[in-house]
Amino acid sequence: MTYQIKTAVKNATTSDNPNTQPLPPLDTLPSEGFIRVMPLAQRLGIHHQTLRRWWKNGLFPKPQHRNGIFLLFSNLDVKEWIANQPLIID
Repeated sequence: MTYQIKTAVKNATTSDNPNTQPLPPLDTLPSEGFIRVMPLAQRLGIHHQTLRRWWKNGLFPKPQHRNGIFLLFSNLDVKEWIANQPLIID
């Protein structure tokens, strides 16, 4: 099963609240460093539990545990995954 990300995700916001700032585009994610589950799910325009299902089913790179508390995704792994997704043209 292939999951596809629409370019419209780049303009997603964190909620339907009109006062919420738009999320930065996915292509602004730096290659170095890490991102937490919720901000990544918001940037992808999906629910955090969907992201969890994807990585548990091998459909998305697995996060790393940091300090026994935080789940962090490698920005490089995320960018590679995004680059390998087929484009959808509306």
